[in-house]
Amino acid sequence: MNELERRAEYEYLEEVRELLKTRVAQLERQVSGHESDIEESGYKMWDEITHVIRDFDDVAALTLYDADIARQDDNYRNALLELRNMLSLYRIPYFGRLDFVSDRDGFLEKVYVGAHSFFDRETFEPYVYDWRTPIASMYYDCSVGPAAFKSPDGVERGKVTLKRRYKIRDGKMQLLYDADSSLHDDVLGEALSENTQAKLKVIIESIQQEQNRAIRDEAAGDFVIFGAAGSGKTSVGLHRFAYLLYRNRERLKAQNFEILSRNGIFASYIADILPELGEEDAHCTLFDDIIAAVLPKEQRFEEYYPQAEYVLSAAPDDLRMRGIQVKGSTEFLQYISAYFRDFVFRMPEIGYEDTVLCTAEDFARRCNDMKRERPFDVVLSHAREFARTILEDYFDLHKDEIIRDIFHSDSELFEEEYEEEFIRRRRDTVQNVLRQIDEVNGLSVRPLYLHILAGYCRDHGGQGVAEDTREALQQTVIRYEDAVCLSYIGALLGKFRPNLLVRQLLIDEAQDYHALQHALLKLYYPYATFTILADPRQSVFPGLGLRTREELLALYPGCHSTSLDRSYRSTAPICALAARLAGSAVIDSFDRDGMLPQVLSGRPAAEQVRALFAGDALRDCQTIGVITSTAARARALHAAAGIDAALTDDPDQALQSGAVVLPAALSKGLEFDAVIADCSDIRDPHMLYLLCTRALHRLYLVFDGEIPQELRDCGELWESMETGDIS
Repeated sequence: MNELERRAEYEYLEEVRELLKTRVAQLERQVSGHESDIEESGYKMWDEITHVIRDFDDVAALTLYDADIARQDDNYRNALLELRNMLSLYRIPYFGRLDFVSDRDGFLEKVYVGAHSFFDRETFEPYVYDWRTPIASMYYDCSVGPAAFKSPDGVERGKVTLKRRYKIRDGKMQLLYDADSSLHDDVLGEALSENTQAKLKVIIESIQQEQNRAIRDEAAGDFVIFGAAGSGKTSVGLHRFAYLLYRNRERLKAQNFEILSRNGIFASYIADILPELGEEDAHCTLFDDIIAAVLPKEQRFEEYYPQAEYVLSAAPDDLRMRGIQVKGSTEFLQYISAYFRDFVFRMPEIGYEDTVLCTAEDFARRCNDMKRERPFDVVLSHAREFARTILEDYFDLHKDEIIRDIFHSDSELFEEEYEEEFIRRRRDTVQNVLRQIDEVNGLSVRPLYLHILAGYCRDHGGQGVAEDTREALQQTVIRYEDAVCLSYIGALLGKFRPNLLVRQLLIDEAQDYHALQHALLKLYYPYATFTILADPRQSVFPGLGLRTREELLALYPGCHSTSLDRSYRSTAPICALAARLAGSAVIDSFDRDGMLPQVLSGRPAAEQVRALFAGDALRDCQTIGVITSTAARARALHAAAGIDAALTDDPDQALQSGAVVLPAALSKGLEFDAVIADCSDIRDPHMLYLLCTRALHRLYLVFDGEIPQELRDCGELWESMETGDIS
């Protein structure tokens, strides 16, 4: 890049900023005007519309005013969203450029890539292209040379003649360089070396080729993204949501997207991503919320994290622990599926008084014939709808006759009450048949669950589990594992309202959900396509999740998948140790050097943690995670160490900045400049892998006793640190 080109770049930046400044001023006036219009319409409606609805004209007038206010509100929201986006561009107008010459017409197009599109509103000349536009995909996928992108008219082929990167902050050009220069890896390494914050960051400036492919994948069906810790799975999933919103804006809105999160801490950690990308935030939900939506409202159940704490501290031969492993197994899901697949329906007679509308035999034959081609839940839903329809049609067709019967059979009713009695009889007749369908088929959720569980334990082992479960279900608050099973069977029996609004579901940490939970998700979100993020090496709760890729893929027949194998979070020494502990030869990581992980042992963990905080080791770290095996141990360590750090043991609280003490289960998906891992009671390699990969720059492994053999076996990957050496 010569000096003339460099000067032209600075001039273009100033030109775009001036145009953005003008557009921001226009939008500020529009927003203010829309606010005034909405307020004025509200006053006008209050003054001119009657407050008592007397006739159809009153309803029509109120409807018109309501529609007018709704239209004005849409205009206001759209202007406000564009204003927010333009203000964002004013600070950072763009971060990349590529020059593309099309084979079709030889036209050279300069494509500046930014967070949002910005163009001349009269000539439609583009100044900045949204990173999600088809042509901008080449910025992430292509180097200088032959290139192509998918346009609405088909594949556009040509040649990239220039690819350039910029670092612009608050409107000031801090750095610009051609992407094929040696600066590229240095700049990426510098960005990865920066201290982190208590919020996940937007990555549009540094999306890598394999990440871009996952973000823009539009193949039909569910999409599974496997990735090592630090590979950007969560960021890719959220940026994929932003991309899909952009691509499907005419038919999908933010309310059609939902994120399944493990806890409120993680929900707060990712909360800013979609708004920063110019989209409304998608709703975050917990699996516990789904259970609450399926189970009867009065049913209380244990939440997920108390169960996780129990699993981490229970003995392997503990009876409840065996039950958790049975109920979370793929084999138990298969047993339930086989039970309902082989189910033979018995049906009641459908009729009213002496009139038979469908015999029990014909009704059962109809359902069992259908069941040869359709799943149990669909057939059961059809049976209920068939019974309801045939009865309601009969009542509608014979209404006059039935009302005459009411008149002759109940002389105490007034004439105006005949219609009410007719409606009551129709409702009661329908409800009675629906109840009989459940009764003759034994479709009461709790007894059916116990029956299926007893059969499984009889055929597959699990001595004592069924009886232990029967006793546990007598408690006011049922166990979490039973709440999941009851929810799934209840959903199969149609005793819930599925979420029909959601069309795209993002499942984070999918390996932490066991087979039955994944099956329930598919029933609860029948119209949704799933984006599934997983790293089986981070499955740390025995019986609560999936430990292989094959297990997860088998739950989603017909899905497609990809792998993000490169880690961008931790330094190379931290990645090397994490890989060895997880039983992998290597984790492909960006080659960012750093200090070897430090191992401290031989003294109480609280004392060693206190010494680390008192010394200089953590002085330049903005975020520090002190991570323990369980919440109980986190509370004990926090109290004993007496350090300046927030205790984060509640899954519903927001993640605080600075130093925090938290259990491993709540650290999933998070990252810290430095991690102090209390490994004193941890031997599971998956757990050690999880703790190591939370650290960006520095990792301290603390043992209050001897260093375990598995760590001694890879002694070349870490250094021993004496407490007295901390300063």
